[in-house]
Amino acid sequence: MIEHEFVRTWGWLLALVTNGLLLWAGWTLCKKFVTREDFTAHLAAEESHKAATRDHLAEHDIAVNALTDKINAMPGKDAIHVLDVKLVSIQGELTRTNEALRGLRDIMHRVENQSELLYRDRLEGKG
Repeated sequence: MIEHEFVRTWGWLLALVTNGLLLWAGWTLCKKFVTREDFTAHLAAEESHKAATRDHLAEHDIAVNALTDKINAMPGKDAIHVLDVKLVSIQGELTRTNEALRGLRDIMHRVENQSELLYRDRLEGKG
């Protein structure tokens, strides 16, 4: 048995150590297990994160659908080929028109020279 003197002398230290161990055990268990408030706060945060993710995915789906509509509205390979052929045809016509205008410019230049000569002659003849 424990002597009465030993308990009287060292009992306070034994009580402090025992209380410290019990306090440490309680703190450890509190950290080990989740309280209801912490769990509720965690669930609320998780739900808000899920809602934000759903909103982001909805925006993403809208953007993907818009891009899909734009891609579907683009002309196909055959339509682009037809446009290319028409552009080549227009380019050929433009080249022919430029050549004709160049010929007309030369003619107009000659006509202008003749008109100027006639005008000078008329002015000199009256003077």
